[in-house]
Amino acid sequence: MNGPATLAGEVARAVATVQKLGIERPELATPAGALARALPVIFRDVEGPNAVSTERVRDQARADVPFFQADPPELDAARLRRTARALAWALKRDLRSAAGFAKVDIAAWANAWVRGEVGPLEADAERRGLDPVEALTLLRLTVWPELAARTDHLDGLRLEHDWKSKTCPDCGLGSILLVESRGLEGLRWARCAACAGERPVSRLGCPSCGVAEAPRQRVLIVEGDESGPRLFQCGLCGFETIVTTTLARLSAPALLVMELAGLSLRFTRPSRASP
Repeated sequence: MNGPATLAGEVARAVATVQKLGIERPELATPAGALARALPVIFRDVEGPNAVSTERVRDQARADVPFFQADPPELDAARLRRTARALAWALKRDLRSAAGFAKVDIAAWANAWVRGEVGPLEADAERRGLDPVEALTLLRLTVWPELAARTDHLDGLRLEHDWKSKTCPDCGLGSILLVESRGLEGLRWARCAACAGERPVSRLGCPSCGVAEAPRQRVLIVEGDESGPRLFQCGLCGFETIVTTTLARLSAPALLVMELAGLSLRFTRPSRASP
């Protein structure tokens, strides 16, 4: 976990990037404005995770047991409440469910999120008269910094070959936010949409189904932005995700910005396949 000063710098850079994104890509102006307001709120008082032994993390990975399933994170309930209320206030004009979200049992919702119980959360949101998509978006933003701080620590303790499953080694879910082509070697890492954790994926195969059939897969780019994010499409399983090149692991704030940039990539439908 980065120190407070480093994290503050990352948040400031993320806000500047997302504001620029909203200006350059008008179709993203509204979500970019909301994210720019949310970032300083959710990362305001994030604390580092408790120490955990390297062998414990590696043993669970080699046993194919996601870490949070065996050792659920002890999330700070007071901080979650403060963040949820501040986030609801910051986004009250963007999301109609924001006011109602501020009244939910955020600690219970956060624990359900870590367990992957999306269905019950959506049902509870509907019972409360909230839009499920908006409510879960607010919940994800609320828990994202704390979970990302933990997964950043845990992922740094594992070796690349420790984890073999096609799910997240931290929370156990299979949702992929994006894929990083990282470092000079271009090794690929799938980042989890639920907790920001990472797992290695093949440079040739589909990050979701794992099948390496080049004729059934495409990597599309936007004409004139060959060095920017690409859109990967698997014709076999239908999976689609953003692939971005980076020298080092993307920070938690940067991931949210890249997710937003990926929306624009999907809107514009890249014009040609990369070689």
